[in-house]
Amino acid sequence: MGEKRMENKRRTGTLCVFLAAVLYSIGGLCIKLIPWGGMAINGARTAIALVVIGAYLAVIRHPLRFNRWVAVGALSIFGTNALFSVANKLTTAANVIVLQFTAPIFVILFSALFWRRKPGRLDLLACGIVFGGVLFFFADSLEMGGGLGNVLALLSGVAYAGVFLMNEMPDSDAISSVFWGDVLSAVTGLPFLLGEEKLEPIALTSLLVLGVFQVAVAYILLTIGLKTTPPVTASLVSGIEPVLNPILVAVFYHETVGTLALAGAATVIVGVVGVLQFEVLEYRLKNEYNVDIRMQNLPYSFIRWIENEDCDPKALNLTSDTRRVEDFKGRKLLLFTNAWSITWAEEHNKELRLSEVGR
Repeated sequence: MGEKRMENKRRTGTLCVFLAAVLYSIGGLCIKLIPWGGMAINGARTAIALVVIGAYLAVIRHPLRFNRWVAVGALSIFGTNALFSVANKLTTAANVIVLQFTAPIFVILFSALFWRRKPGRLDLLACGIVFGGVLFFFADSLEMGGGLGNVLALLSGVAYAGVFLMNEMPDSDAISSVFWGDVLSAVTGLPFLLGEEKLEPIALTSLLVLGVFQVAVAYILLTIGLKTTPPVTASLVSGIEPVLNPILVAVFYHETVGTLALAGAATVIVGVVGVLQFEVLEYRLKNEYNVDIRMQNLPYSFIRWIENEDCDPKALNLTSDTRRVEDFKGRKLLLFTNAWSITWAEEHNKELRLSEVGR
C-alpha cells in the first residue's frame, strides 16, 4: 500500500507541474495586451501574486523562511521572471521561448556539477527530443536578430533551471523562495511601474490574470509538484509551455500555425509523454517486481515493412548497417540508420516493395 501511495503522489506531482506549465503559457496572451515595459509588467504582476501567495501561506500555516539556500531559489525565481519579461521586449517571442527552454540542459549540467548526479540515458535522450522539437516548432520564425534579448533569454533559461532545482538545495523551502523572489521582482519593478501612464482597463485585467494565475497559482502548483517530481522530469514536462503559448495566440489572435510548428509540437509532446511513461514503468518494475531495467539505444532511425510475401530478407543486397528483424506478428521488416540506406535497398533489389506502416 505504501508503494502504491508513493506512486500516486508521483503522478499527482507530475500533474501539478503540467498544470503549472499550462498556466505559464497564458503569459503571452496577457502580455500582448499590456503596453508597458518588461520590468513594469513583471513588477506589477508579482505584486499581485504576493497577495495570493501570502494568503496561501496563511491558510496552510506554513512559516515563511529565509536562509542562503532560500535566497538562491529566490534569485532563480526573480531571474526567470524578470529576464523573460525584458527579453520579450528586445527580441521575438519565438526566440525567447526557444532559448529559455534550454533549462532542461542546465538542470542536467547543474545536477552533474553540484550534486555529482550522473544523467541517465533516458534523460539525455528526452532532452534531445524535447529541445529539438522546440527548435523545429519555431524553425521558420527563429531569427538571429535582437542580440541582447537573445542573451537575456538564454540567461532566463539558466535561472529557470535553478527553479526546478530548488528542492534539491540543502535546507531549502521552495514556497518561501517563490515569495521572496516575488518580493524582489515587485520592488525592482516599482520604479518602472511609476513611469507608466497607460492604465487601460484591459491592461489592468490582464495584469490581474497574470498575477493571480500565471504567477501565483502556477508557482504554488510547481512547488507542490517538485516535492515528488525529479528536476529533469519536471523541466521536461514544462516543455508543454512553449507549445501551448503560440497555439493559444493562434486561437485567440488568429495567427497561423504552420506545418513545421505542428510537427514540432508533436515532437515535444512525444518527448514529454514518452519519458513519463517509461519512468512509471521503471518505477513499478523495480519497486513492485524487483526487476532492474537496462536500456540500450540503437542507431536505427527508419523502419520499413517488406510487402513481398515471398521475399527472403537474407537474400537482399543491403548496406552493412541495415538490420533484418520481425515484428510480433511475424512480419518481415528492415531497420535503417539513414535514408540513404533505404534508397540503396530499393535500387539494388528491384523487386523489393517497402512500406512505412505494417499492413
